[in-house]
Amino acid sequence: MLTIGLTGGIGSGKSTVASILAEKGAIIIIADYIGWELLLKASPVYSELVEAFGADILDEYGRIERRKLGKVVFSNPAKLQKLNEIVHPQLKKRLWARISDIRTRRPDAIIVVDAALIIETGIIDKFEGLIVVTAPLEQRVQRLMAERLMTREEALSRIQSQLADEERVKYATWLIHNDGTMEALQDKVDRLWSEIEERAAAATS
Repeated sequence: MLTIGLTGGIGSGKSTVASILAEKGAIIIIADYIGWELLLKASPVYSELVEAFGADILDEYGRIERRKLGKVVFSNPAKLQKLNEIVHPQLKKRLWARISDIRTRRPDAIIVVDAALIIETGIIDKFEGLIVVTAPLEQRVQRLMAERLMTREEALSRIQSQLADEERVKYATWLIHNDGTMEALQDKVDRLWSEIEERAAAATS
């Protein structure tokens, strides 16, 4: 069994890569989904987040609204660091628990963890390999504007708040440059999956 990291900047298309890998048989864990769970009122960090960032991040029902929280933290490095300090310990705890559960039930599984901050949070050594997805800046901006309804300024702010692609690729076991059509991306992921299956087979032989 292999546990592989999948990372890339916002708008790079890493979630699309994750979807293709899921179709091929990989078990995908999406770190963002765990992060969203941690914004719920029942979360152990809910009160810390409200105390740190104020009631302006809440909707009319007292729920943390991700878009409001994003506007507060992604334009302010100190606040973004504070958010990470609050959320990441619990996120990692839940992530490792899910990986352990899958390993128990499916010892032959290929697990892919889709997470934007694998490198930044220092968990890269937990994986047997790392897939890095990159894309040209303008394509990323256009995707964010079309798919997430961001303004150009919001898109650029989110991209610039993250690690630069030039840094990410230094850590890549496999690199996918998502700069073409969906068919081209599919072909790249097909070749990637073949390599991953070969590695998994070698690990169990």
